[in-house]
Amino acid sequence: MDTLLCNNDGDIVIGTYQPSNTLLSLSADQYTAGSATWSDQSGNGLNFTVSTNASLKGTDANGFPYMNFGGSYGHAKRLVGSTLTNIPAPTTGKYTVFCVTQILNSTASYRTLTRGATEDHPIIVQTGNNNLGLWDSYGSNFVDSGFDVTTDMTSTRNLLVWELSTTAPIYKFQLNESGTDSTINSATSYTLPFASLGGVSDSQYWGNIYEFIVYDGVLSASERTYVAEYLTHKWDISSKLPSSFTSTHGVLTTQETLAFLYAGSGTETTYTWDAEGVTYADILVVGGGGAGRSSSGYAPAGGGGGGEVVYRQGVPVTPGVEIKVGRGGPVATQGGISQFTSSIRANGGGSGGSGSGGSGGGANRNVTTGGASVKLSVDGMGNVGGASISGIVGAAGGGGATQAGFNVTGGSGSNGGEGYATTVFGVWNTVYGSGGGGGDRSGVGGLGGTNAGNGGKHDAADKSGTPGVAHTGSGGGGAGAENGGGTGGLGGSGIVLVKPNPGALDGLGSSVYTQAVGAYALRRLFGAYTGAQVRLRRSTDNAETDVTFDKYGYPVNFDVDTWLGGATGYVVTWYDQSPASSNAAADTVGNQPVLTQFGGKWVVQFDGNTQNLRYSQIDVLSVWCRYYILTGTNNYSTLIGRAGADKSLRQAGDNIGNAGNVGDWIASGTGEWSLNTTIVNKTNARLYSPWVQWNTYTGNRSSSYGNLMNEMGRGSYSGAYRGLNGYMSELILYSTQGALTGKHTSLNQTV
Repeated sequence: MDTLLCNNDGDIVIGTYQPSNTLLSLSADQYTAGSATWSDQSGNGLNFTVSTNASLKGTDANGFPYMNFGGSYGHAKRLVGSTLTNIPAPTTGKYTVFCVTQILNSTASYRTLTRGATEDHPIIVQTGNNNLGLWDSYGSNFVDSGFDVTTDMTSTRNLLVWELSTTAPIYKFQLNESGTDSTINSATSYTLPFASLGGVSDSQYWGNIYEFIVYDGVLSASERTYVAEYLTHKWDISSKLPSSFTSTHGVLTTQETLAFLYAGSGTETTYTWDAEGVTYADILVVGGGGAGRSSSGYAPAGGGGGGEVVYRQGVPVTPGVEIKVGRGGPVATQGGISQFTSSIRANGGGSGGSGSGGSGGGANRNVTTGGASVKLSVDGMGNVGGASISGIVGAAGGGGATQAGFNVTGGSGSNGGEGYATTVFGVWNTVYGSGGGGGDRSGVGGLGGTNAGNGGKHDAADKSGTPGVAHTGSGGGGAGAENGGGTGGLGGSGIVLVKPNPGALDGLGSSVYTQAVGAYALRRLFGAYTGAQVRLRRSTDNAETDVTFDKYGYPVNFDVDTWLGGATGYVVTWYDQSPASSNAAADTVGNQPVLTQFGGKWVVQFDGNTQNLRYSQIDVLSVWCRYYILTGTNNYSTLIGRAGADKSLRQAGDNIGNAGNVGDWIASGTGEWSLNTTIVNKTNARLYSPWVQWNTYTGNRSSSYGNLMNEMGRGSYSGAYRGLNGYMSELILYSTQGALTGKHTSLNQTV
């Protein structure tokens, strides 16, 4: 979980705050229908096994996905091999549990939410009187907390929160953070860990679970507030919190994704974001999905089109950004427009019945033209809606961001087009802007693209189209033919996702980017740079590929090891991320250095001899370099130099720059380097093997004399090479003396 949510005033009020003690995190919107695995999002790998029945994942009337533990599809089990296995016991003897759920009406005697592998039900409902409590297998069996399930809990989503403990009180429950605890002080034999969720073989939960999170320990008041506000905002139940339950805190998390959501009854929700400290951002803007159209008598209707999708990287940000998020279209209505500034806009999807929009709506029966795609941004994604054919009785699906709606070929409704799949926005990675399926006349309803509604079926209980999922900009399904008519599905609301400061150095001020004359790294340094970081050559067949890294140094949507398949990866080009675009490449193919891993990160390895990377010759007055020397066999490890000349920045033994006699090598005896700081992270006397930490060199030179450099990783002295025998992960060069003054500590903190 790595998201920030904002209120209607544009203030950041809550993140998908993931305290360090998160133990288990399961969410219906992160489950793929038909999969046997419900994946744990906490990073602890506590995945649960579930039924592969596609109906296990449902969508409620408001477009929110849930896991259906209502009796037909079993329950979720944590299996290690084939053995039912409890999640880890809390190290503190306490759990905090958050669950967004709808408890369904049922006549079952006992209804289990969680149960241990061999004993005890920490959370259970006694349906005879709708009491909520626990089951003590070796004591008095059901133990009542004194809380009775309410009618509201059986009809809508609610937030349930427990503090469970091995010491008194062992059970504390609150509904929607009411402030009133329902408590159990003791049980004869009571264990907290559980292995089953949503029931056991003889005690089904009979409820829908939207999200379920377990923390190791009792959260602080502020942590509990953050999590509760995130969940209630995400699942649109914040109105159920007490009026005094508000927070003005903002939480930046690992991946720093902000999610601006539609909230309200108008055509759009408007935010004014102060964007303090933000210089660049990667953004996704999605218009609201168009709604399906209702059928008229025995004439089925078309599905709604998906909202336009705009994805941009490196967008400059100024304070006071006006962000708008469009609603999902009401029945037979276009979705609302979303925007990130007035110049980056995404149109809402067209309504079923050939409505125009970001993606066009699908055609009704016997209509030969689908809705047009009308986009508001030059790089917006959208497609036309599907068409029907004269004399063919099915209705067509709406267009999607990456695929047109399908044309009708018979009596069934046709499918909607697929949307755009995001992969860089953390928990919000899903498919946006899909088209809804068309209604059916004499077969089956058309299927919507991912997150879009399906078309209704003729003469059946499910004659109405289903809605698009909220916050995905997906279209609603068209209604099936039915005497009296079915209703079109609602469009899913739009969304604006923002990843602020996607470059690792964005927060250090604009000059770090604008003044750089060379910037080479295996992470994204600047939000303004949106290209790849390195180009590789595979040794086995000389195939080449670009590799893009994120700000944390991880490849984006690419597995380097898989691509290499055991071969060696040579660096063809180390791309310059500075405005100079001075990309670095070896003087010959045989002198290319190697991309490898060290300490869990990707690095460029030089051999200390001929391997090098050359860039355009520039006057270097300030340097940031992060490197690691492998051995001391070559006592002169060159970081940068001038090809074929005795001018370079080197480390000799323990010394670098002007220490000892190294200054003579830099500029032939004149214009020595003046260091702002010594080598950072120096932990022992010798800097070559064995030592355990990376070194960073930050310095600037007081004179420009003889300081033209064009090569990294290799230097010359009296006609012999004196290269870097080790790793380099980062090199940033400036022609401005003192460009890094005051920034050395901050630079180190970004690594």
